[in-house]
Amino acid sequence: MRTSLPSILAMIAAAPTLGAITFTSIQRGTMTSVYVGSSTDWTVDSPPTPFAEFNSNLSRTLDLVAGKAEAKAFQNSSVSSTGVFTHGGSSVYIIPAGLCSGASTESMLNLAFTITTPTPFTLSGFINTSGDVEARGVIRKGDIIIAGADHVSGWTPLNSSGTFAPGDYTITVAGNSFAGSCTGEVSANATFMFALQITSASACPGDFNSDGLVDDADFTIFAPAYDELIVPPANALCDLNSDKLVDDADFVLFVVAYNELLCP
Repeated sequence: MRTSLPSILAMIAAAPTLGAITFTSIQRGTMTSVYVGSSTDWTVDSPPTPFAEFNSNLSRTLDLVAGKAEAKAFQNSSVSSTGVFTHGGSSVYIIPAGLCSGASTESMLNLAFTITTPTPFTLSGFINTSGDVEARGVIRKGDIIIAGADHVSGWTPLNSSGTFAPGDYTITVAGNSFAGSCTGEVSANATFMFALQITSASACPGDFNSDGLVDDADFTIFAPAYDELIVPPANALCDLNSDKLVDDADFVLFVVAYNELLCP
């Protein structure tokens, strides 16, 4: 039996947090470190909050008479319930000139998330490297690679699509560059772009679990997003009018679909 509209309104504050995707861990950052002989310099950067837009551009240089070490790292990234985007890279350049010199730098994004219903995705992007680097842009479910590539060199495209089955997943995107020398010039660099789009499997507004119905199961997904209001962290699937809010306007649209029950 379907729940009445007054009962639905009463459930809003009490409904559990459910949805197609839930992020359980978000780590993003950049790092540079350089040394010439016994002189060192380093710095790190990270976003102020997990879902904040992150725009970082680090550069560290030790330029001494006896040698030079340069390290750079950048990242522009965003995370939401509808997708993950990051464009970043790292580079190092060494001129020993009499002293052993070295540099290391990293731009990385690590995410863990849970999918509760089958959810289509599209991945696009690339990795490009030269020199001594570690680079990857990969989505895993446990030890199984679902999309992307791990431990790559040279030019590697990251283009695929599919459907996330319910379960726990991780995303690792990173470009780490290293260089060290006591005699000759050396350099390395890695650049990446990783764009993951997560979409609803249903073309029916309000059918958040893609079962062909707009019913109480969908309401338990809508209610916590309504309480959170702003997208993100509110589930973007529940933002039915695409205004970055899950509010009364979306509730009105949901009620219309709820009263119809069956998707057209």
